[in-house]
Amino acid sequence: TRFVRFAALGVNVFVSTGDAGSNPGPDGHHANGPLAAEWMCTSPHVVAVGGTSLRLAANGQVASETGWTGSGGGKSKFFPRPGWQKGNGVPAGNQRMVPDVGAAADPNEGGLIILNGHRMQYGGTSWSAPIWAGLCALINEARLNNRKGPVPYLNPLIYPMIGSNCFCDVLTESNGAYSCGPGYDLVTGIGSPDLKQLVARLG
Repeated sequence: TRFVRFAALGVNVFVSTGDAGSNPGPDGHHANGPLAAEWMCTSPHVVAVGGTSLRLAANGQVASETGWTGSGGGKSKFFPRPGWQKGNGVPAGNQRMVPDVGAAADPNEGGLIILNGHRMQYGGTSWSAPIWAGLCALINEARLNNRKGPVPYLNPLIYPMIGSNCFCDVLTESNGAYSCGPGYDLVTGIGSPDLKQLVARLG
């Protein structure tokens, strides 16, 4: 598949886990279907991005971050567990798990956009996946400044960072069937990123 080719070339692809929690319906948007993970994000050759609900204080600091109830997540029906998907919190079993990581996605706490003079608030894992793509670009910029090549496929590099200061471990809320907890979970993956620490570790 194209994801295999991208991974072989060292290109990181970030795929949203969906906005319907652990039970997406046929349209992928309403949580009224069977327990399932949306298939494209379950490829072992992509970084699957789930969602958090991020609240900021007036000074811009993080006030709280919880799992977003709409964050897709779960177990693949098609792909086996990759060798790199292991660590604290990763459930026992032989299936690929998603998400790998999380980022802000809750539209109720979403990003502010001014479009044609109108204020809009945006969210969803279609927001959190591009956030991660942007973070990867900044990591690559740091690597270029350090005379290194682009960062290779991220998942084998970041799973050993479970519990490190490179990630905020999101501990509360659920997406329906799965709850956040210490280490890896099926709502926010490893957790949300600390870009400064990731750049220090991977740059």
